[in-house]
Amino acid sequence: MKEKLNKITFLIFSGCVFILIILMIVETSVFKRKFAIQENEINYWKALAEKCYPPLPPIVTEVTGRVERIEGSTIFLSFSERISRFPLAEGKDFLQKTIRVKTSPTTLIEKLKIVEDEQGGYVAKTLKSSFQEIKIGDRITVVSKENIKGKSEIIASKILIGGE
Repeated sequence: MKEKLNKITFLIFSGCVFILIILMIVETSVFKRKFAIQENEINYWKALAEKCYPPLPPIVTEVTGRVERIEGSTIFLSFSERISRFPLAEGKDFLQKTIRVKTSPTTLIEKLKIVEDEQGGYVAKTLKSSFQEIKIGDRITVVSKENIKGKSEIIASKILIGGE
């Protein structure tokens, strides 16, 4: 009798384990299908967003920001660098940075001036300027001949003072 009871217990236990394994396999395949559907939806929305947000450029040769301080012929420029292709919460797609801009005697410095034209409209003109006209707080655009992406110090080939 005891042997028969052990056999029945073993069969019931084996049956339960078998049913649990089958349920796990079925649930895993259902989960995989649901995950694949969600992944397809994410890829669909990502493809739509990619049309509106172009990739970050691999080469950057100019930067625009505010003059933080000036030491000799070096300008410390504060600017915002985009670090994400897509907008992130709380403006985390931009990083505030300061870059050291070295100038040389060959650096072209111009000032942007907005003037009224003959038709009563306004046009932007660039006038030759000098390093002494650059003041703390000025908004300037610095152009370099080299790729400045990720650098903390650059050499300016051109500086445009403007945006007042």
